[in-house]
Amino acid sequence: MIDWPDVALADDVVLVIGEAGIIALDRTTLAHRWYLPCDRARLPGGSARAAATAALVQCDGTGSLRGVDLATGDAIWTEQAYFSYDGLRASNDVYAWLSDNKVIVADTSTGDRLWTGPVSALRGKRPIGVDDERVYLSAGGKLGAYNATNGTPVWEVDLPSVEARSDGGELFAIAGDELIGLDAATGGEVWRTSLLDDRPVEGEILAITPQSVVVEGAPGQIVVVDRSSGAVRWRERGAELVAAGAGSVAMFVANRDDDGDEEDVVEISVYDELTGAPVQTLPAWNMAIDGDEAAWLELDDNADIDSAVTVHVAPLRP
Repeated sequence: MIDWPDVALADDVVLVIGEAGIIALDRTTLAHRWYLPCDRARLPGGSARAAATAALVQCDGTGSLRGVDLATGDAIWTEQAYFSYDGLRASNDVYAWLSDNKVIVADTSTGDRLWTGPVSALRGKRPIGVDDERVYLSAGGKLGAYNATNGTPVWEVDLPSVEARSDGGELFAIAGDELIGLDAATGGEVWRTSLLDDRPVEGEILAITPQSVVVEGAPGQIVVVDRSSGAVRWRERGAELVAAGAGSVAMFVANRDDDGDEEDVVEISVYDELTGAPVQTLPAWNMAIDGDEAAWLELDDNADIDSAVTVHVAPLRP
């Protein structure tokens, strides 16, 4: 499966992200707005479902990171340092990354560095999380929160987590085979639930919606958890999350022929977020969800951004 093209939704534009660059379309009319040449373009750190006025864009050809004005496609600022795609996390206001045992936090709108702090004994592949108020770090068997603007410590708890992500005042962390809900302001535990099924848990938080936390439990298994109580709503094996929101969870689900071999079919299966009941199947490559709308791409199996791509924007649940 190729990585491009991808799609992202901002307030009034749809971004089609390809190996050669990014095309911005009007979200209502799909009229062309601008094109940004960018080798192996990516929107890293959670900014792919872009902020209100700017998006973080990484061009792998140079390794630079830039803040791009969503109205014009012009670069607002450029950071020349190389960033790992998986190592950077972003919110609307700040973005943060790890380098040489330091955490570095910068302003999304200007690119200016806000603060730097030492870190050691980091845990997991995703030891850093951010929101507009705090930066979260998992290190040395502890999970800590720091003021996003100046780095002042806010709280620290004994929790050997490997990932933490926040949304709407709530923080969700994976530790061992458990998903834990915490109060983002205090670090107080609200609930915890086991992700164990019958296979070892690797654990990754994939998406947070107003109603659910969507995680990967065992490899290839999507688990949808009630964000208020921690109760597991449903699971799907042999799946890869594409997007979640608008009461739906969209996934690539393995299709198998009569001999049990996986078929090479490009389609997205949409399920009801609360029940796991199938809703519809779309002949689509990638999808983004924002509010009640989804944007998805329909293309040939081996297409790239220079091939024929049909962009759809519509309510996901009529």
